[in-house]
Amino acid sequence: MIVSGRKITWGSLFFVLAAIPLWKPVLVNFLAPPGFEYLKKRVDGPVDRFDIHGMRFSRSRGGTVDTIVKASRAYGASLSGTKITMQDVSIVISDKAEAKILVESVKGDYYPDKALAILPGEFTVTSGSLQIKGKELHYDLETGSYRIEDGVVCDFNPA
Repeated sequence: MIVSGRKITWGSLFFVLAAIPLWKPVLVNFLAPPGFEYLKKRVDGPVDRFDIHGMRFSRSRGGTVDTIVKASRAYGASLSGTKITMQDVSIVISDKAEAKILVESVKGDYYPDKALAILPGEFTVTSGSLQIKGKELHYDLETGSYRIEDGVVCDFNPA
């Protein structure tokens, strides 16, 4: 008895689909990156840590972006948690008069639940011809207020 090509094609497709439970583990292991099994054995539940390179987020009020926070790296225990640690931080603030304020620091912490950025260590705030340098800055993104903890230097004509 001669079987038509169409019946062979449909029969083969049915066999492949019916056999998925048999070849799926082999395919998953083949496609998994090196060390995947090691990581899979170490983690019992969802991982709630993160490490982002090249992070940028903005905040809008009334349909206009008023604050942009950029960092070369951000990491922490949880994106919804209480603290995000950042490196090479740059905060651009646009006030009501459309003047730009630039805040820069080597490291910083952002607290999403409080809308608070704390830049420990040296920082620089630049707005037009005014430049402020200090040791630790607390910036409240909700109110737009600053608090400088230690040592302030103001330069009205930065070169």
